[in-house]
Amino acid sequence: MAQSFVPQGTSVICTLMTCGAPQEIGITRTAYTIHTKKGQPLLNINDKKLSAAFKCKQPAKFWGGLQALCLGIALAAAVVLTGGLAATVIIAACVVSIAAGSTSIYKMAHDCDVISSSGWLLPHETVYIENAKALLNQSQISCSKGGLINIIMDPVIAKEAAEKISNNNTKEALAQMGSMFAIGFISVYTAGATFATAAAFVSVAMYTPGEWIGENTPNPVAGNLASNAATDLASTAATKGGSGVIKDVAVGVGENVANNSIQNMTKGAAQYGVGVATESVEMSLEGAIRYTIGKNRFKFSMDKVGVGGLVANILIGTASDYYENHLAGETIDASDKFNIKDQSNGINVIAQTANI
Repeated sequence: MAQSFVPQGTSVICTLMTCGAPQEIGITRTAYTIHTKKGQPLLNINDKKLSAAFKCKQPAKFWGGLQALCLGIALAAAVVLTGGLAATVIIAACVVSIAAGSTSIYKMAHDCDVISSSGWLLPHETVYIENAKALLNQSQISCSKGGLINIIMDPVIAKEAAEKISNNNTKEALAQMGSMFAIGFISVYTAGATFATAAAFVSVAMYTPGEWIGENTPNPVAGNLASNAATDLASTAATKGGSGVIKDVAVGVGENVANNSIQNMTKGAAQYGVGVATESVEMSLEGAIRYTIGKNRFKFSMDKVGVGGLVANILIGTASDYYENHLAGETIDASDKFNIKDQSNGINVIAQTANI
């Protein structure tokens, strides 16, 4: 199939974009080969300059989720705690929330800087423009943040694609923020006044590794299980109390490694994972309950309210994961369809052999 060469100013989209409009690709060199009709240079694999950032969904989800988690913690602390302790927890949560929000804004504006170190895929293998392989409308960049940047020659198709992808990615970010707000509130509220501070601390401490694993594990089942298990551990650890949350968690695990209840935990985690994979809420819930029973026998002290909060958090996290993964899959499919729809478009300078 014939492929068009690409002039500066051509639209590009990214599967992680939230900005709502396509950006344009431009040169990062001095250009001499000009497409006279458009008055723009033709691009090669060295050209990676974007007209503006795509506002990546990854920092929006990660930092926005942390911001929402802290707001949920602050609200629960206002309900559960009183006096100076309440003020301390609320202020600390709000400070982290504000910092997370500011970081999210900065990262969304600058994460696209990384494409300068990424390479174009599917250029022309035999045609060179100014000593570098020519770009074609099939060319792509696989970004280190996880997105795929595609060239869309038709501005109308590019606008439609950008709106669809941005809408899906924004919904993902909002789902993440909503679920984390609920989890933050439930974790602290169900811990009660005695362990609310510990619950707040551990929830925030466990958010980073849990969400990092969830976002960076190729297998979505393993990723979701790891992410939800981290939040689950936060709730459990908070109820342990005593001489220090982290110390007690370590002691509790150390004392009970040989306990047969670890079989319940292992089977429950596996069953929960299968439930996620098959989208069976019943199986996920049964696995979560089995996991909880095993963990209670691990000598972590949890009352009915604590168990209820733990299961609620698992269900909220799982439901959000289902929804976010569905949107992410839909986004990839939509990007592919728009790419195929655009393949016959381009300028009147084409490569008769695409590849190449």
